[in-house]
Amino acid sequence: MGRAGRRAPSQRGGLPEAKRRGRARSRREGLEAELQRLDLGAEAAAPTGTGLVYDERFAAVFGDDGTPEDPEPLSAAWATLEELGLAQRCVRVECRPATDEELLLVHSPSSLAQLDPPTPGCPPPTPSVGPSRLAAGSLLELLRKVLSGDLRNGLALLRPPGRHAEPDSTYSGCVFNAVAVAARAAQQHLGVQRILIVDWGIRPSCAIPRLFQEDPSVLCFGVHHGSDPPTVIGTGRGEGFTVDVRWDEPGATDGDYAAAFFHLLLPIAFQFQPQLVLVAAGIAAAHGDAEGRIGVSPDGFALMTHLLSALAGGRLLLALEGEAEPGGLVAILRTLLGDPGDPPGPITPTPR
Repeated sequence: MGRAGRRAPSQRGGLPEAKRRGRARSRREGLEAELQRLDLGAEAAAPTGTGLVYDERFAAVFGDDGTPEDPEPLSAAWATLEELGLAQRCVRVECRPATDEELLLVHSPSSLAQLDPPTPGCPPPTPSVGPSRLAAGSLLELLRKVLSGDLRNGLALLRPPGRHAEPDSTYSGCVFNAVAVAARAAQQHLGVQRILIVDWGIRPSCAIPRLFQEDPSVLCFGVHHGSDPPTVIGTGRGEGFTVDVRWDEPGATDGDYAAAFFHLLLPIAFQFQPQLVLVAAGIAAAHGDAEGRIGVSPDGFALMTHLLSALAGGRLLLALEGEAEPGGLVAILRTLLGDPGDPPGPITPTPR
């Protein structure tokens, strides 16, 4: 019906009726405007492609005692991804060292000064500074491509790990906390407000939740083995934004992790509404770690990756933390690429 055929508000209920009709029209017009902004047929407008970070220099890592670590696991994992044709389907992301300015988003000036290259002829105090700086910078490159819309998601095969690194100290071979640096860079330079950080490494890490313990804009979710209660649970405005699940008995399996995700992580995350998901991805648990603490299968890692892909519009970045177990990495990368998975078997939590 055209406007000429409508009766004036005074003839049909006066001012209350006019307000009601106005609200209904505003809602309808608002919905129409939203639909017009959606280009449902332009799939090319959505981010496509999975980014992949790898550099042979990551293998040149030294232990705390100054002896070189075995580069074979990381090289073998990369070779597996190439043999299966998965690496070729990804977009390789350029690797570059993080700048001091970027590292200072998390680490203190004094810690960087202590890690400066030594004078010629002196052994470096921390032999893995170079690969650690390279790992942090490369993850930042992947982050920028995902947040700019050039890529949909990504996996970074980094060495050495960084999840235990504190602002003022190194620990357990971790020099620079690449995931934490990426989170701060996303917030301070790339327009992201809310970030979910998931840490599924075997051993608990206090460094990441401690860095963000007073920050309600970063939700930290950890799943680890260990009977000790968490030492960081969030304080002040950040209280309630750190969730730490501990398996106090060995042998946690796919079912245990699925239960933690379905009953804890996802309900909290959907309420939190993250705009970016970062994963400190410990893959040593695939097929069970050497001490029998965790028994997550590649299918379990695929499931966790798939569930996290439903958050933040799919803006999901996983950074390798620890051993490069090929089966778990293959499962994760296939999930990021959107490959259909095998029919799931029964998922049964470990009896307690």
